[in-house]
Amino acid sequence: MPNILVIEDETIMRLSTVKLLEGNGFQLIQVSNGLTGLNQALKGHFDLIISDINLPDIDGFTLLENLRHNPQTLTTPFIFLTDRTSRSDQRRGMDLGADDYITKPCTAEELRSAIWSRLKRRKHYEIELDKANKQLERTLYYDGLTGLPNRLSLREQFEKLIQEAEVRQGKISVFSIGINRFNRINDSLGYHIGDRVLQSIAGLIQMCLTTQDIMARITGDQFIILIERSTLEELEETAQNCLNTVCNPLTIDGHNIHLTGRLGLVHYPQDGKDIETLIKRASIAMHRAKKISGNRIFPYDFKLDRVTVERLSLEPDLRYALDHGQFRVYYQPRISLKTGQIVGAEALLRWFHPKRGFISPVMLISLAEELDLIKAIDEWVLREACTQVHHWQQQNLMLTKISVNLSAKQFSCPTLTTRILNILDETRLGADWLEIEITETSLVQNPEAAAETLKEMRDIGIRIALDDFGTGFSSLTYLQQFPLDILKIDQSFIRNVGNNSRSSAITLAMLRLAKDLRLEVVAEGVETEEDLTFLCNHNCDAIQGYLFSPPVPADQFQEMLRTKRELIIPNS
Repeated sequence: MPNILVIEDETIMRLSTVKLLEGNGFQLIQVSNGLTGLNQALKGHFDLIISDINLPDIDGFTLLENLRHNPQTLTTPFIFLTDRTSRSDQRRGMDLGADDYITKPCTAEELRSAIWSRLKRRKHYEIELDKANKQLERTLYYDGLTGLPNRLSLREQFEKLIQEAEVRQGKISVFSIGINRFNRINDSLGYHIGDRVLQSIAGLIQMCLTTQDIMARITGDQFIILIERSTLEELEETAQNCLNTVCNPLTIDGHNIHLTGRLGLVHYPQDGKDIETLIKRASIAMHRAKKISGNRIFPYDFKLDRVTVERLSLEPDLRYALDHGQFRVYYQPRISLKTGQIVGAEALLRWFHPKRGFISPVMLISLAEELDLIKAIDEWVLREACTQVHHWQQQNLMLTKISVNLSAKQFSCPTLTTRILNILDETRLGADWLEIEITETSLVQNPEAAAETLKEMRDIGIRIALDDFGTGFSSLTYLQQFPLDILKIDQSFIRNVGNNSRSSAITLAMLRLAKDLRLEVVAEGVETEEDLTFLCNHNCDAIQGYLFSPPVPADQFQEMLRTKRELIIPNS
């Protein structure tokens, strides 16, 4: 039986509304003011809320705004039943998230029809949400091309495997298997052939394993295998069988394909006690094997860890760079798909080493986190970006928002909101100009603290964007539990979305889900006209990507603003 909350201060009108609905299979709760209605809505579970606008204490608009900012009532159907008939009131109510706006007096049939219509839509939404949930949950745990477990699934299965191995006193090892010069397949025969090769190789390697072994695909042509064997001889035999399989000729669509592979080998716990360390070190060994011709197995060796040596040499340079202004902030435009105009920018850190040149952002961030410099670097980027936006404002070059990424370590800081406010005051930039981007990883480390931090930020006017959605570790339900404004779909789903049926289905599910949750959607990594057309046709709000512009220095971005550069939106 649908549970309906009726909020109306006039007793006669409230009783009249209840009378109109009695006997129609509804369970009705009635209250006479906005605050009581708000408390009831947050305490109980209601399938629909009917409210007047003219209420004591808080009016219906304020009531609805509070409900739409609470994850529990974000999607609860809401109908205004009021004697305020102006178009501006109707527009304001719908903009705040009302599902319908009915003016008094109304007939019983009119009111019942509106209620059943909204309840049916909610049921349809719940069904679609469940479908999207299941589809997206699968993408979190399995590789879309091969059907193998992905990195997240591997992490969870590793924990189970080491517990079971301890009971059996077994020995766990990790293989990292790659295909030599695999890019040549994609470049010469096309990505569709390359995908078929990966699917074939995955199937053939699995035939060399037992049902207890765990195989996952974590990047393009890299497979990780968790394996338990009693002796080193058995382990090496399995490793060689896997590599021999990679070397077997393949025939795909008339093409005879000959491959070689490389295999990095590490052992638990000697080479690492967690799965991420083991994957990293197995990958280092695998890449070292790549330098040797033919199919090779290469064990991890601490003494020859070139990557570690390089990182160690960069440590003092990183500290020097932070203190002596070697960092730069680049800006990537965000483009509205309604107007084609620049509506924002993402601030991105870049390091140009005086001797080594451009340093990979991945290595930079990883090293900064290890050296506990990430908080200082995050704050430097935030201060630099806010200063730059204020400078543009003074020149009447307006942006809707500047978006700044925060690391998980920075996000966990209990004084984060205060520190952001201090930087905003220092740079004289209003909080409503700032957008903070966080990853799913930041949210799941401490959900309760994360929710409180997000609430503090939103209360002062900062918007929150969930970055790289679909690539992290959180459940889809987090979208409903946290106060978010923007969903940024990771570029791995966007790339070639117009020509890839699986990517298309996943992206459409994300778009539909975000719209149902009233989240703005930004697609990252848009590089082709085909991808742009697909996103325009399916009501994506905005994009970032090389199709319009890569991240650029402040002076180049300023020129885009000055000349009002726009993206040509394709006709639907």
